[in-house]
Amino acid sequence: MTDLHAPRLLVVDNDREVSMLVGVFLERSGNSVTVATNGREGLERIEAAGDAFDLVLLDLRMPELSGIEFLDRLEAMPSPPPVLVLSGYIAPVDRERLDASPLVRGTLEKPFDLEKLASVIADTVAPARPEPHEAPHPGLWNSSEGD
Repeated sequence: MTDLHAPRLLVVDNDREVSMLVGVFLERSGNSVTVATNGREGLERIEAAGDAFDLVLLDLRMPELSGIEFLDRLEAMPSPPPVLVLSGYIAPVDRERLDASPLVRGTLEKPFDLEKLASVIADTVAPARPEPHEAPHPGLWNSSEGD
């Protein structure tokens, strides 16, 4: 049974072993995971699902459509999900592009620690918690000052 409040993640990585390992670990950690084996498939899944994903885990080096090309197309979509980049190597020009993207929430270089990945994901998709506040002092709201 899937938790309706579980973070919904899309893993876009052409390395099937990495995708499977990450997917299984994240599902066991309470996430809902969908895997796409290349950028084109990832975009198709996002288009088909609408706003179903809370976060995309994106590799940069993939055939068909690179992670940077994927990001370019994702940014053109209405209400795209945020992105966490998982890559073995990030070239300086790609780093500049990632730093400039409003969607990229961070990067993890492969190999990465799965517990660190889970922590970064939890921090990235955690719902904003309202600040606890006290009830306003009655005299402040019923001030007759200026009347």
